[in-house]
Amino acid sequence: VALDGVFPINSNSMTIAGISVGGVLVEAQTTPSGSIIAGGAEQAVAAFKFTASSTEGVKINSIALREVGSSVDSDISNIKLFYGSTQIGTTIAGLASGIVTFDLSSAPVEVLAGASKTLTVYVDVGTSIGVATRTVRFEVTQYTDVSIYVTNSGGTVVARGGSSWSDDTWAQQ
Repeated sequence: VALDGVFPINSNSMTIAGISVGGVLVEAQTTPSGSIIAGGAEQAVAAFKFTASSTEGVKINSIALREVGSSVDSDISNIKLFYGSTQIGTTIAGLASGIVTFDLSSAPVEVLAGASKTLTVYVDVGTSIGVATRTVRFEVTQYTDVSIYVTNSGGTVVARGGSSWSDDTWAQQ
């Protein structure tokens, strides 16, 4: 069978529609009240608020926190991440070169569009010489420390540090 007609055959022009993807703000929260006690277990030392844009929700797959206080790696152990009274991810034995990374990829923390969740860091504090005079302070150092996927479009997004979409400052906790 031979094809007959006027070639080339062209289709109508079509406009490719763009989509707006979601985003997330990461903001340090007020340090939990009270003193950190040498030898104490499950002491709250930092909290970070994750706010999803109104466009779409997000799933937090991992969070890396850097300890920027005067403590040394051996001062703290059994590092845990909580949402309210529920532990998120596994307990991390200790810091590695001042950093703790929570891998949440098997059960990501979901933040719905326009909503926020505050995640709190708990640690056990050792009793070594000098620990009572040192400080424990965590920060999300930069956007690459948080791995986030948007729920509808499925892509990754860059986290922004601060309390507004025009901010991009990474505060210590």
